[in-house]
Amino acid sequence: MKTIRKIDAWSVAKLSLVLHAILGVFIGLFMMGMTYFVPAPEGEKIPFYFGLAAPVVMPLMYAVLGLVSGYLGALFYNVVAKWVGGVKIELAD
Repeated sequence: MKTIRKIDAWSVAKLSLVLHAILGVFIGLFMMGMTYFVPAPEGEKIPFYFGLAAPVVMPLMYAVLGLVSGYLGALFYNVVAKWVGGVKIELAD
């Protein structure tokens, strides 16, 4: 068994950024579809540009949040791993 004692925070942040941006694309496309196919509540109007902006804004927003959460998560793991010893994994040869 090997122990992961420290994680490079920047590498986790980059991976998290890309994964969250991909997730943001799907959520943005879903939101765009919702603005076109689901009627607004009585008396309210959803702006036309909201549906067009969602596939662009959502990936950017999710990417930034993914970058920050990945970086902070890795830093937090490194601090806690010093106290409890880290995660044990088994690697194939």
